[in-house]
Amino acid sequence: MKTSIPSRPAISPGLLSVGQRGGIRPGLLLLAGLLLGVFAGGSLHASSEAYDQATAGNPDFRNRDVWPMLNGDERFVQQEWPEGRVLEWAHPGKSGGPNVRGGLDIWDPDNWLVNGEPATEVSTDEDTDLYFPDSDTPYSVVFLNVEGWSPIYRHVTVGRNARVVGLSNRFYGNIWVKKGGSLFGSHGNNYLGGAHTFLRHDESDPGEPRGGRFGQYLTLNKSGPDVSMEIIGTTSVLDRVNISSGTLIIGQGSRFSPGRNATMVIGEGATVALRDGATLGKWLNQLGQVDFTVFGTLQGGLPERPLQGPAYVRLSYQNTTEVQFFDKLTPPGGSSMETRIAPLIMASGSTLRSYSGSPEGRLHLRLTDADAKDWHMAGDAGYRDWVNSLSEEELAYLEQQLDSIPKKIVSIFQEDVTVDGVVFNDFHKGGILMEDIASARQWRNSALGTGNAAEGHALFRQIGRADVRDNVKSAGGEYTLGVPVIFAKETFQPTDAWQVAELKVKIPDEAGGHRLGVRFTHSGSGWGYVDNVKLLIEGKDWIVNGDFNQPGPREDGRRRSFGQVVAWEDMANPNPAAGVNTNEEGRSYGATHTSRSAFGQTTDARPRSGQTATLIFEYSASARSRMKAELYYIAD
Repeated sequence: MKTSIPSRPAISPGLLSVGQRGGIRPGLLLLAGLLLGVFAGGSLHASSEAYDQATAGNPDFRNRDVWPMLNGDERFVQQEWPEGRVLEWAHPGKSGGPNVRGGLDIWDPDNWLVNGEPATEVSTDEDTDLYFPDSDTPYSVVFLNVEGWSPIYRHVTVGRNARVVGLSNRFYGNIWVKKGGSLFGSHGNNYLGGAHTFLRHDESDPGEPRGGRFGQYLTLNKSGPDVSMEIIGTTSVLDRVNISSGTLIIGQGSRFSPGRNATMVIGEGATVALRDGATLGKWLNQLGQVDFTVFGTLQGGLPERPLQGPAYVRLSYQNTTEVQFFDKLTPPGGSSMETRIAPLIMASGSTLRSYSGSPEGRLHLRLTDADAKDWHMAGDAGYRDWVNSLSEEELAYLEQQLDSIPKKIVSIFQEDVTVDGVVFNDFHKGGILMEDIASARQWRNSALGTGNAAEGHALFRQIGRADVRDNVKSAGGEYTLGVPVIFAKETFQPTDAWQVAELKVKIPDEAGGHRLGVRFTHSGSGWGYVDNVKLLIEGKDWIVNGDFNQPGPREDGRRRSFGQVVAWEDMANPNPAAGVNTNEEGRSYGATHTSRSAFGQTTDARPRSGQTATLIFEYSASARSRMKAELYYIAD
C-alpha cells in the first residue's frame, strides 16, 4: 500500500510516494520541498480519527491535520522502516507494574497484544514497537523494579491518558506522546541507532519553557554525525543532557529545555541545529551553573533547510556583581548561587553558525525568557523546601537581591572557534570573553543585536589562558566582569601543625594599577585550613578580615575549612566532558564537588608596578593533600 503527502493546495495522489511505514523516498526530497514549501501555523495536535489512529511507527505523514508542521524535507520523513513487531498494552484504562497498587503483571502475556493478536510471550528489542492506546480512564504502566525487563525499544507511542515510566530507556526509533499522555525515564532516555527519528510531544504549550518532561537525563548517541533526531513540540529534561554523537534538531517553532543543576554538553563531532522559530534554553534561569558547553557544533538551520527567520539560544544571567545572596540567610548546601560563571562556553575547535536562506535567518543568542522566580530551584537538593519554609519578609529579601542583579549574559570563546551567522543580544559590557580577541575579525555574517549593555569593541574582552572557569567569577562592577589573571603562586607542604607561610613578589608591569586578589586552593584528599591572612603592600594590610578571616577562637584548633566555604568555587572532575579547561595537573574543571576546593578575596589594593606584595598566612593540611596560595590581578 502506498500513500501520499498532499500539499496546500493538494497535489495529485501518488506524486510523493511513501512506504506503508510513512517514509518519503529520498529521491523525491527536493520535489517535496519545492511543492510543500514552509508551512507555519496550525495546531500541533488534532482531535480527529486520523490523529487517534496514527502512531510513531505508522505516523501518517500524508495527513496535514495530523502533521501541520511538516515541510516535507525533514530527515525523519525520508526514513524508511521495515515492518516490525508491535507490543501493545491490552488493557488501556488498567495500570500495570509492581510499583502500582493492584497493577497488572507486566510479564503476563495476557496483558499484551503482538501485532493485534494475543501475545504468547513478552519481550522487547530494537525491532519492537511499544504502543499504549488511548483511554477515557487514566492509567499507568510502570517498568521500575520489573526484574529482568530489558528497556530496549524501536518506536514508542503513548496515547491519551496513558502514563509510562521506565528506567534508562534505550530508543532506536520514533517517540510520539499524544495529547494527554506522559512518558518519563526515571534515570534517563538514550536515543541510539543509525536511523533518522523524531521525538514528538503534543502536551505542549509554546509559552511554557518546561513543556513535556521526558526524563531525568537525555543522551543522543547516534551511529553517525549526520544521523538525526528531531524534537517537535516543547520538551524538557529534569537534569543532564549529553549530545555525544549525531545531530539533535529542534523543529520549527519547537523548544528544547535542558534541566537544572547540569550543563548540556555538545560533544566533539556532534551537532545541535535549530530550525526557524526554534528555541534552545533551560526551563529556569540557572544561577551558578554553565548552561551549555560546546565541543562540537551549535547552529541555526541545516544545509538542506537554511533559516528563513531567527532561531534562539536562551542563556541564563549570572550574579556578576558583589551582591551576596546569603549574607543574612543560609540555605542547605552552601551558597552556590553566588558563583559567577558563563552560561555558554565555546571550547577550542567548536563551531557556532547559521545556514541562512534570508537576511533574517540567523541564530540569536539572547537572555533567558524563563521565570526568574524559579531561581531557587537551582543549587543543591533542598532549595525548594528551604525557600518554601521562609517567612514573607525573608522571601522578599531574597527576591530583592535577585532583582538587583543585572539581567545580562556572558559567553566564553576559547581559541579557534568558528563563528558565522550569529546575532549577539543582551550581553554585558565585556561579556564576550575571548582567549584570542583578534580572531573576532574572522567571524562572518554576524552582528551585535539589541539589549546589549555596550556597543562595538566594549562588548569584547580578552581573557587569559589560565583557569577559564574562573574568568567570569571575580567580583566586578554592575556591568563589568573583572578577569582574574594569576601572576604568582606557590605550593606549600602538608603539615598537621599550624605553620606560618609567606609568598612575596614584586608587582609585574601588567598588574600595576589593577585590583589585587588572593586565592587559596586545596587539592587531594583529607583536610585543609587557613587563618590569619594578610596581604601587605607598603605596610598596609588590604585583607578585609570580616570577610576572609573569621573572628573568635579556632574551632578544634583550626580555622577556615575548605569545601565548607565556596566564595569562589574551583572544583575538579576527572571527566573531561564536565568542563572545558584543564589545570596544570591535567584535571578538568567540572560542576561537581570532588577533591579540590578554593576560596579567595578581591581587595581594593591597586599597587604600582615594582612595589612588593607580601602574602602572609597560617595553614594546616593533611598528608595526602596540597595547599596552594595564589595572587592575581583584575584585568578590568
